[in-house]
Order: sequence, then C-alpha cells, then structure tokens
Amino acid sequence: MMKRKLIPFTLFLAALSASTTSIAASQEISKSIYTCNDNQVMEVIYVNTEAG
Repeated sequence: MMKRKLIPFTLFLAALSASTTSIAASQEISKSIYTCNDNQVMEVIYVNTEAG
C-alpha cells in the first residue's frame, strides 16, 4: 500500500523539481539566505550569466 502512494508523490517531486529548474534558469540574479551555527546569517547571490 505504501508503494502505491510513494510513486505518485515521487512523480510530483520530479515535476516540481523540473519546473523550479526552468524558473531558476530564466532569472538573472537570485539571492538565498542561509542560517549557520550560532544563528549567523549568510547571504549568497547567484548571477546567471546565461539568462536572456
């Protein structure tokens, strides 16, 4: 029974991952914020040089 529920969920995650990738490829600049040990914050800026 668990395998039957797992397959559609896996397909959903794969589709979600593919759509997220295409959205990210179209963005020229994206910013991510991460929290590290001791509540330190690190901001990372990605520059997509291949975006239109």
